[in-house]
Amino acid sequence: MHWVLAELGRQIGASARRPSRVLDIPVQLVRRRGRWRRYVEDLHIRRAVGDRWTVDQDAGVERRVYASYADYRQHQASKLDHLDLADYDGWFREVLRDRLAEVGELRGASALCLAARIGTEVKAFADVGAFAVGVDLNPGAANRYVLPGDFHELQFADACLDVVYTNSLDHAYEAERVLAEVRRVLKPGGRLVLEAQLGSQEGAEPEFYESFWWRTLDDLARFVGESGFVCQARRPITRPFPGESMLFAKPAI
Repeated sequence: MHWVLAELGRQIGASARRPSRVLDIPVQLVRRRGRWRRYVEDLHIRRAVGDRWTVDQDAGVERRVYASYADYRQHQASKLDHLDLADYDGWFREVLRDRLAEVGELRGASALCLAARIGTEVKAFADVGAFAVGVDLNPGAANRYVLPGDFHELQFADACLDVVYTNSLDHAYEAERVLAEVRRVLKPGGRLVLEAQLGSQEGAEPEFYESFWWRTLDDLARFVGESGFVCQARRPITRPFPGESMLFAKPAI
């Protein structure tokens, strides 16, 4: 309640100098209340998430420890509320569109973008002529490009897609399960475009929203290969992070 009184006092003081601002008082209180609620929710999420990791030395990967899958989902879904993607939506759309030209002819292809947030990746695929859609735990309101969905349990039919794209495998709760779903929905010979940043032995460390990490990009490429994909190409990238764009294929047979 103290924040309401403090804000009310501040707004009354401002209104004394500019009487017309008295009409703004209810609006400012509502806005402050919304920010306060988000702050409390953020504290709860950070307390629930913690920073404990398990390490798989043989695979060269590590995983954030969550108390439950529900805590994981809440953690990842909260990310959109803390990002400003307005500029990213412009420049990354252009950057990815140029990189997709190296993947091969995509005109008429069916493409799915995983953990696609506001849909920048989907727009890039559409720019090169693909029929594209995204999924995300929290696509935000009135998103024309991205459906609500969990990449651990995709809502699409077996062998229905030509291409799957993601730069968010580092946000997986169980990366093997995500890759199994990708393999399921891809047609025989379908391609996975995986973009990933440098690993912990290459100068990068996981931040608050990462839940899956690797020592090196070689470890990651091997991990994906052991999930039933064939690596066709690996190219260095610098945006949106230093790392690689990896092209994998689901075997045709």
